[in-house]
This record gives sequence, structure tokens and C-alpha cells, in this order.
Amino acid sequence: MTLAEFRRIAIAKGQVGIMALGQSGFVLRFPDAQVLVDGYFSAHPDRLLEPPFRPDEAKGFDMIAFTHEHGDHMDLDAVPHLAQASPGARLIAPEPCVEMLTGAGIPRERITAIAAHEAVTLGGAEIVGVPARHAVAAGDPYTFGEEGAHGVRFLGYAFRGDGVSVYQAGDTLEYEGLAESLLTLHVDVALLPINGRDAERERKGIAGNMDAEEAADLAIRAGVDVVVPTHYDMFAANPGYPGRLVEAVRQRSNGPTVVTLSAGSCFIYTKLMIHARSERFVESTG
Repeated sequence: MTLAEFRRIAIAKGQVGIMALGQSGFVLRFPDAQVLVDGYFSAHPDRLLEPPFRPDEAKGFDMIAFTHEHGDHMDLDAVPHLAQASPGARLIAPEPCVEMLTGAGIPRERITAIAAHEAVTLGGAEIVGVPARHAVAAGDPYTFGEEGAHGVRFLGYAFRGDGVSVYQAGDTLEYEGLAESLLTLHVDVALLPINGRDAERERKGIAGNMDAEEAADLAIRAGVDVVVPTHYDMFAANPGYPGRLVEAVRQRSNGPTVVTLSAGSCFIYTKLMIHARSERFVESTG
């Protein structure tokens, strides 16, 4: 599906459209806001997936967000083209990443730095910074990136529009308090990495994430309705296995719906409030 085709799908109140770009990249469409997060577009010799659209085709976005500095999340070669394609967009990033964006030619006035637990409203959506536990390089300790003087280096985001909340985890391990934070944010849909971490990957220089079992546990404890696996399909040396997430959820009680999205596919999530009880369903499309 092209971006233009995705945008022709009507998004009503209480809905969000979610289009996968591969790895951790997504387009989110709320009724009054369009978001691009962690889009990865640049060529790489080990890349397995082509992006569904080019960065110069990324028109009409209100927010272009980056969870952290790694190139498959903050594609600095693509950033100038994204910013030019959507001249009205705000670029959202953790404070330690701001200089990287200005170094890529983005005017500082177009950038909104966001901190852990900070909420920023832009147009028809709110974005809330959620701490992420990760590492800059393999072999580094997994932390929240608080070592510097400019705030948390690694974030996930809860995007909230018209009563629907989508959590994009970026890169993170599961940690104490994360599920409770997502409950507080009333997250409906969680986009969670499943590639895991191990000594072999770290020997290759790959800092890891939660695995499928951990993602299933987090999704259930956070009370989400839908979990979408991420960070498993872009590089052969850093895979994850969505089937393991499906099986892990199936083995647990009261599990969410698992929606696996290939690059360029999408689904529409609808949240209906009936007698103060939330009833939800998803509508998938290729």
C-alpha cells in the first residue's frame, strides 16, 4: 500500500490508522493529526525491506518523531528530505538528539525537544515521552541514557488523539514501572520490539531489546488491546519472530490481539465506549 492509498482511508473519531514502514517505522493517522515516527529510508547493504515511500513523498505530516539516535530510528540522511516534504511538521526528539537534527540542517525552531514523562500537544494529538532502557553501543550498560547533562537519551512515545492512545516503544528492555506507566496513559495499541538480545548479537555490535515473551508479558500487564511486533524484519543479523509473540500471548490468559504488519500494510483500530466499558476491534488491510 502506498502512502497516498493509506491516506484515502477515512479515519473517524475514536479511530487511528497505523501503517508499518518496517523495523520500527510507522505512520499514525488520527482524525486531526498525522504522525511519522522512526522512519528508516536510507540504503544499507544489509537492508531486507524497501520503504513503502520515499522521504520526499512524506507530505502532510504534523509530527515527525524520533525515539533515539540510532540510524534505523533517526535516519539523518533522510531527515532533510522529510522536513522539506512536510514544511509544517514539528520534529520531535529527546533533548540529547537535538544537535544531531540541527547538524542535519534542521532549524532549531522546528524542533521540539521532549523529556521523559513530558506531554506536548501539537495540533490534534498529544505526545508523551516514556523512558526507554537501551544502550548506545553493544557492551554499554543498558540504561535510560541519563548520563549526560541533557536529559533522557532513549524514549518511547505515547501518541494520543481523540481518546485513542498508541505506544511506540522505540528500542527498550522491559523494566519495572513500564507497564504501570502504560496503564496510566490508557494505551490501547502497543508497538513493541521483539528481537531480544544475546551475546552473539552484541559481538556484532547490536544493542538489544525485549524479546517476544517479554513483550507478551508487558502487553498483558499494561492492559493493551492490540500489540504489534516491531524491530524484527529489516536486517538478517538482527531478526525477531512474530510467531513467538503470537504463541506467547496465546499461552497466557486475557491476552491482547496480535497484529503483524509487513512493510506497507496497515490496519484501522477503533475504540468504542459503551456503558463506560471499552469495546475495541481492528480492521486490517494489506
